[in-house]
Amino acid sequence: MYDFQLEKYSGSKSRFICPSCGIKNKFTRYINIDTNEYLGETVGRCDRESSCGYHYTPKEYCNDNVINYHKPSLIIKPSIVQPPIDYMSFDAVKRSMYEFDTSNFAIWLISLFGESIAKKALLKYHVGRSKLDNGKANIFWRIDINSKVRTGKIMYYNPIIGKRNKKQTPTWTHVQLKPFNLRLCFFGEHLLKEYQNSSIGIVESEKTAIIASIYYPEYIWLATGGASGCKWREYSVYNVLKNRNVVLFPDFGFYNRSKGITCFQEWSKRGSEISEIPNFKIKVNSLLEDVTDESERVNDYDLADFLVKRDEQTGIALTDNNYPFMWDNYH
Repeated sequence: MYDFQLEKYSGSKSRFICPSCGIKNKFTRYINIDTNEYLGETVGRCDRESSCGYHYTPKEYCNDNVINYHKPSLIIKPSIVQPPIDYMSFDAVKRSMYEFDTSNFAIWLISLFGESIAKKALLKYHVGRSKLDNGKANIFWRIDINSKVRTGKIMYYNPIIGKRNKKQTPTWTHVQLKPFNLRLCFFGEHLLKEYQNSSIGIVESEKTAIIASIYYPEYIWLATGGASGCKWREYSVYNVLKNRNVVLFPDFGFYNRSKGITCFQEWSKRGSEISEIPNFKIKVNSLLEDVTDESERVNDYDLADFLVKRDEQTGIALTDNNYPFMWDNYH
């Protein structure tokens, strides 16, 4: 009987060439958690989930090679002693909020919703400004339920169309702090303690969480940062959802393109697994599956794409009734 897990990141030595797409430093291999040995050269997952989607699991490998397999528990084994989490100073967050409204993402959000609404949302989620990209890059801070700063994700956006510049790889604010034991949390997690009676909506993108929070403020919106981002399937991450009403809003895209597994299918599976544990209640919203044409699947269409409609002349966001969103009484 064996337990396996994806190897934790420890620099380029822990990442390999993907056997499917051939890209270097993008393939994470599975290891035996007892012996710390690799299972097989092709057993692992490509980090390029949408564009490649290769994922050869230990279970599939064991079945193919007639090896007895034991599925790891969703709950972390108490015998595994985790090193203490390192945190960043909240002063770093405060410094990043200087002229936060001049960053590219802020400029785009203001063009959509007006200065008052956009600034309120950015402050609520602590979306700061980085010195990178001539001071136009954004820092999406990961602050946990106890208001401790885990890290900040630095991303680059186009101020006109609001799309992320994928040619510039996101970086993290903690990388200069070594040694640093990072354990990611949900983006927006700091809001859970303040709004204890609100239902929770979970999306992939930080941008989508912010936009959804403007359209549906009755929810607390969290983001994972990717289909498997922040390792949200692990108990140490999703335990903050205990005794809360949670709705997952998966992207309208592929979780594993090569196998034809959609994000909706994967998140439905994960939500069901977590819901089997007492005191966890997770549903999956099928809105995008119901209203979106299948041809959009390859474009990784998400909830933000569905929500944002712009006036052709002014460029500002519209409501479902086609009048400027900023006219709404937003609190």
